[in-house]
Amino acid sequence: MNPLLTEQIINHILSSLMIINTDSLNQKKFRSLKSSEFLLSEKLSFDDDNEKTIKNDIWGVQLSVKNTSIKMLLGNCSIDSNIDEYALVVSLQDAPSYGLYSAYSKDPEIKINNDQLIAISVDKKNWISSTIGIQASFLSGMESIKDMNFSLEKCQNYKEQYDLLLSFINYHNHIYGDA
Repeated sequence: MNPLLTEQIINHILSSLMIINTDSLNQKKFRSLKSSEFLLSEKLSFDDDNEKTIKNDIWGVQLSVKNTSIKMLLGNCSIDSNIDEYALVVSLQDAPSYGLYSAYSKDPEIKINNDQLIAISVDKKNWISSTIGIQASFLSGMESIKDMNFSLEKCQNYKEQYDLLLSFINYHNHIYGDA
C-alpha cells in the first residue's frame, strides 16, 4: 500500500465534499457535508487525556441514483482542539461500504501521525484495509457523485450507517493503537 497516494485520495474526497479546503471552487457546485442542515441528533463520544468526555457532531446525507440509495455519515472524531479528525462512511444500497479516516493539524508546528485509512466492509459489520485499486474505485465513485451534482438530502433511516460509522472508528482505533 502507498500511504502518500492514500493520503492524496482522502484529501481529494474530503475536499470534494467541502469538509476540508472549503475555500475551493467546488463551493458553487456542492454543499458541504458539514452544513447545519445535515447535522444529525446523534453524537460521537470520546474521552480525552484528562478522562473528560467530548461529544462531537455527526452529519448525514443521502441521494438516490436510479433505484439505488447512497448514504454518507461524517463523524467529527477530534479530541485535541488543534487537530481536526474525521471519519466518513459511504454506504451504497446492496453494495460494499467504504470508510475513510483522516486527521489534519490546524497548527503547522504540530505533527500528527500518518493514520489515514480507507477501508471496505462487504458484510456491513467487519472492515478490511483497502488496496490502492479499491481506493481508486472509491475515488471514482465519489467523483461521479460530485460531477453529476446530485441533490443531497438529510439522511433518514440511517441506523445501519450509524453502526457502521462506530464500527469503522473502532477498526481505525484498533489498527492505530488508540483502542
